[in-house]
Amino acid sequence: MAVKVTKVDVWAGEIPDQPGGLAHILEALADAGAKLECLIARRQPDAPGSGVAFVSPIKGKKVQDAARSVGL
Repeated sequence: MAVKVTKVDVWAGEIPDQPGGLAHILEALADAGAKLECLIARRQPDAPGSGVAFVSPIKGKKVQDAARSVGL
């Protein structure tokens, strides 16, 4: 079986560990036209009440600006 490995940029940011914390980020990205292929969101065990989100790809100026506006 052939495997193809490619490099991708992954954007990350802190999110509040509460209902709607991740939705805030995803809504901004969707409104900007992002076409996400990967999303990982995790709680941070060393920071109660906080989590981290990883998203990819973030392509295009409008989507990058939206990502920055929500703290990625």
